[in-house]
Amino acid sequence: MNNVAIELHDVHFSYGHHQILKGVDLKVYSGDFVGVIGVNGSGKSTLIKIIVGLLKPQSGLVKLLGKDLAHFNEWHRIGYLSQKASFFNPSFPATVQEIVRNHFLVQASLSRKLDQSGAKTKVERALALTGLSGLRHQMVGELSGGQQQRVFLARVLVSEPEILLLDEPLVRIDAGSQELFCSSLEYFNRELGITVLMVTHNPEPVADLI
Repeated sequence: MNNVAIELHDVHFSYGHHQILKGVDLKVYSGDFVGVIGVNGSGKSTLIKIIVGLLKPQSGLVKLLGKDLAHFNEWHRIGYLSQKASFFNPSFPATVQEIVRNHFLVQASLSRKLDQSGAKTKVERALALTGLSGLRHQMVGELSGGQQQRVFLARVLVSEPEILLLDEPLVRIDAGSQELFCSSLEYFNRELGITVLMVTHNPEPVADLI
């Protein structure tokens, strides 16, 4: 049996007196592709923020890769694509390659497990995996919404994570871009063995994957 990549047990979370999560239990095994589906406001984003440590539950257990979240420090093994990526400032003065490379260097400065000398190779791989090699010198603000979303995905992939956590990655991109994005996720999961947990209010684009 595969190892447990993500585990939640009896997790409770409230904003003030408004309870969002009540007694949530979840196990995601290494190599799984899991979709968390629900309407807006149902607590999906709250759940994923708890998993990456951005929110702390009132009670319950959260583990990543077998470690209690309170003691987990190998964040280079986790890739997180937040909803905020879709609100990118189009006038930001950086190329595709610069966005991805700078993120890797920041990650490497925070983790002894990442070697900055390997930046070029890892950036090349992330761009190739997301189909952006030919756009490396393009200003990010000049790209379409779907292309920008692939830049954000490359930015997450550059540290070669074992787990991808995606918060509504398909919003604000057209149907063709959604299909391409989902095909990429399928490749990462089935061919590279990356564990994927994705929250979405629209299950249709990923129905064949989860």
